[in-house]
Amino acid sequence: MALDRLNEIGGEIRSAPHNENYQYLEGKINNANIDLQTQVHDNALDIQELKNTKADKDSSYTKQETDAIITALKGQGHTIQTIKGNHDLIQALNTQVNKHTADIEDLEERKANLSDIQIQIDDQLTQLKGAGYTSQSIKQNYDLIQILKSRLDDMREKPAVENYADLAREYPNPQIGWLVYVKGTENLNERDFYFYTDGLNQVDNGTNYSRWTVSSGSERHSDGLLLVAPVSGNATASINTNLRTATQYRLTYEILENNAYTSGLYLDSTVIDTPILLDTSLGVHTIDFTTMSSITNNIVRLVLVNGYFKAVDLKIKIRSVKTASEVRWYRLTELLVLANETRNGLLSKEDYAKIQRVPVIEGTTIPALQSTINTDITNLNNHVNGVNRKHNAQDINYSGSVIGASQVKQAIDNIQIQVNNIVSTPNDGNVEITQARVDINNTNHASLKARLDTWEKKQHFWYEEKTVSEGASSFTLINTVQPYMKLEIKDTKYGCEWFENINYSRDGQVITIPTLDEELTFRIIAF
Repeated sequence: MALDRLNEIGGEIRSAPHNENYQYLEGKINNANIDLQTQVHDNALDIQELKNTKADKDSSYTKQETDAIITALKGQGHTIQTIKGNHDLIQALNTQVNKHTADIEDLEERKANLSDIQIQIDDQLTQLKGAGYTSQSIKQNYDLIQILKSRLDDMREKPAVENYADLAREYPNPQIGWLVYVKGTENLNERDFYFYTDGLNQVDNGTNYSRWTVSSGSERHSDGLLLVAPVSGNATASINTNLRTATQYRLTYEILENNAYTSGLYLDSTVIDTPILLDTSLGVHTIDFTTMSSITNNIVRLVLVNGYFKAVDLKIKIRSVKTASEVRWYRLTELLVLANETRNGLLSKEDYAKIQRVPVIEGTTIPALQSTINTDITNLNNHVNGVNRKHNAQDINYSGSVIGASQVKQAIDNIQIQVNNIVSTPNDGNVEITQARVDINNTNHASLKARLDTWEKKQHFWYEEKTVSEGASSFTLINTVQPYMKLEIKDTKYGCEWFENINYSRDGQVITIPTLDEELTFRIIAF
């Protein structure tokens, strides 16, 4: 057939080799024909498959329906998520949730354990802080200890000097607390230990505060004064002093107890112009005050005013009243503290027993200092035994029956004035009355009545009389009424007492009364 086809197209077989080539080509053509038939068959199968697919497609969703289903499946706002991706993410989140749940349960258990631990820590902190803790820290306390240690180092005894004048040369910038021994080589009277401090205490509390006078209900204790103010009343405490006029002093006191929070504690206007309200929080406090240019009553007086509906009390310890600017070198014997009180530089015979117990310095490297101390002890023993070196009368303590005298000289002077007064009394005079004219300050009054009037006025803050005309309904006081004062108003004609909010009312210094139908004189006393 291949040859026939070759002849049809004008081919000619001229020799045997050509004939072989045609045979070969015929084989190739036959193979190509077979391949072609196979492809046609395969195409027929593909066409049938396409027909079947079309039939299946005709019975399924359209493209638009498929797109709508896919869009709904993706969800609104879909970007690149897939169902498989979301499933994996959900699984991962579930794993994290389960882990966090386990962590929370573990934390709750730890929290319960921490609560118990916190209680233990609080107990340990309470013990560590100690009773009475406020806001200190260990670091603050450590710093304070270091500061105090430094101050203690500065307060050590300094090397001795020959004479008192050498103190200024050897120690031009002394610090409070320095102690220096003066040998007194040129003047034996200068021989002593000298202490650099801020002055002498002007208030001698006495043993168990015996030198203080307190109001009814208040008490004197070994460590202070317990002021008890009744309902709508005041508590007072006062002590005689020798404060100088027009001088600045510093009161140092300590509040030990305070059950009077709605009340006020005042330093009264006995030696100062205006009462001063004192700080009553627990602890040590200082207040500076300046005395008046003229002092009638030389006493320090405290007033606790009760502003509560029941009795109140407050405990105060008076540490000192010192001049605010007298910082200098003082002889140690001037500042000797005896029985928890300062005796203003005056020593009694029984006090010297304490001085005699000065310890002997063993193995000292300063033999001269040891010898000097031994000499001083001998001199003190001689004085105690009455051998020599007596005190002047004003330097000897007195506690006898002459009221108000704290020195022998004061007692002698008081008795002498009384004797002089008696001697000058006429033969028909009453010696006892004449003697009674002399008060504890050695003032000789013109009459016994004059002394009693003076004494009576001293028991009050102030006293005045006002004459009010007929038809008047008010008058103004000259003196100032302080918050803690109470007024007693009486008319001198009938002797009747007028009561506040019943017979009169007060606004500051103005007293308002019913209109008078006659002239009256009122006596007003402030307690």
